[in-house]
Amino acid sequence: MIYSFDVFDTCLVRLCGSPENFYEVLGQRIAEKIESKGFSCHIDKDQIRRMFLSIRSLYGGKLDDVYRDMAKSFHLPCTPSEMAQLELDTERDMLVPVIEIRKKINILRTRGQIVFISDMYLPTEFIQDVLEKTGFFHKGDMIFVSDDIGAWKRDGSMYLFVHNTIGVSFNEWHHYGDNKHSDVNVPRQLGIHVHHIVHKYLPYEKKWLNRASPLEPETAIMAGLSRAIRLSIPVNKEQAAFTADISAPLITLWISHILQDAEKRGINRLFFLARDMHGPFLVARIMTTQLEQYKNIHSSYLFTSSSALHSDRELIQQYYNQIGFSNSKHTAIVDSCTRGTSLNYIENSVGGGVFSYYLWLLTNNEPWRYDLLCKHPINFMFHQFQLTTKPRSRTAELSNISNLIEHGILINYHKKTIGYSRRLDGSIGPLFGQESDEGYTHMPRRHQIEHFNNVLLTAYVHGFIQCGLNTYTTALIHNLLYPTILNFASAPEKTYLKFLTYVFSPGMSHPYICSIFKKDNRKGRWLLGSIAYSLPTPISKLWLTLRYTRLGKKIRKYIKIK
Repeated sequence: MIYSFDVFDTCLVRLCGSPENFYEVLGQRIAEKIESKGFSCHIDKDQIRRMFLSIRSLYGGKLDDVYRDMAKSFHLPCTPSEMAQLELDTERDMLVPVIEIRKKINILRTRGQIVFISDMYLPTEFIQDVLEKTGFFHKGDMIFVSDDIGAWKRDGSMYLFVHNTIGVSFNEWHHYGDNKHSDVNVPRQLGIHVHHIVHKYLPYEKKWLNRASPLEPETAIMAGLSRAIRLSIPVNKEQAAFTADISAPLITLWISHILQDAEKRGINRLFFLARDMHGPFLVARIMTTQLEQYKNIHSSYLFTSSSALHSDRELIQQYYNQIGFSNSKHTAIVDSCTRGTSLNYIENSVGGGVFSYYLWLLTNNEPWRYDLLCKHPINFMFHQFQLTTKPRSRTAELSNISNLIEHGILINYHKKTIGYSRRLDGSIGPLFGQESDEGYTHMPRRHQIEHFNNVLLTAYVHGFIQCGLNTYTTALIHNLLYPTILNFASAPEKTYLKFLTYVFSPGMSHPYICSIFKKDNRKGRWLLGSIAYSLPTPISKLWLTLRYTRLGKKIRKYIKIK
């Protein structure tokens, strides 16, 4: 028995999504390569993308021919071999494995011959090397690539070539692939057993794809990135969906904007307050390490809490001095939604106002929250990113998920800092309290949840940088992040709500989430809870009253509703 697999978009997916998006990323890198040689790039990325598509359709995909014609047409200062290598390097950066397909191949390898088939124009050695490094290609496997053998899946010649080379009959052949024509219709006509593989986009990812255009491809690239991260990390689907489509985009874009703003303001020290800011701290550390423009910005993790700030003031001050924290104009702190109490204590400890970046969800119905924070300027979420909404709108429920940010997005189960102490070497370190199991329905899994959250978030940030999405930060905030968070606050998809059952805390202020967690999900009736949460507030309250309260039970009994 032979089991053959298409390579691209079946075994491997690109962080950027579609081939068209790949040419956007490649165009950006070629432009940077030209500028690094001291030349001004006189062609934009869209021209490069269209040129790639037209030239490849003309030549059938020979790499050397593509770049020779490209260099000649645009008088580029890069040699064809330099640009060809740049494409190979970019492909290597973009390609990630699909975990489920790799598991499938490992099972089938015990039953027959594994063969990889690709219509790609890239060299066989390159594709095989990527398959080996991503765990797909093992000793004894075979690979056939159109660039070397001159046969194609789309016209059936590739299948005939493999048939003649291996000598297997078509009825003993199973083929797996994503292309409806090349991987399904053509081999099926030859009598091969076909398995159509489709790596679907989730609801928010589909919306991002619909927002994209050839001149504004960034939302489509983000959709590709979220899908690739979900498919390439071995974690449960619920957590992967929530993190890749909600948590990671929110945290990554927020930190990207903070770094851009900090650079403009001359801020070179960012202090992330424990414990909620551990995830954003990881993101900032990756960005400041990998992006040249932020090399001078240093990120630090400041162990603190409202309890710790009421401890020995002398130790607090010594701890701040030790880590270099002060009220300098070059220093800023980063924290999540609070009432500013901790910030006031910190301000008093360092003798003056500290510039701050806060992650806060705000509606037009709550202008008073400005006055409750602090006396000095507060830089709310992306400055203008206050997610304001029209009164009476369904999106006015935005403030109801403020606590959800703390429990569902800024996941952290580290011990709480309760004070500071002097160590044997004379340095000052944090004192931690006991871990608390209060408020979580699946506490044995909490460290696993936190671990995979960090793994997903780290992979997402690396992909975000590899795709060059940091250059689109402002556009992505307005065109992707605003609508997504507002949509989740007003009418969340069932796909993203299920993960929250693992991190539920009774301290959450949203009554509908609490009701869903306590009732519907434990009885397997998630759809009912999802409907209740998605309906406008008055209807939701009526639904929950009738369903879960003693009064509702009496009413149902009276009108004989079962």
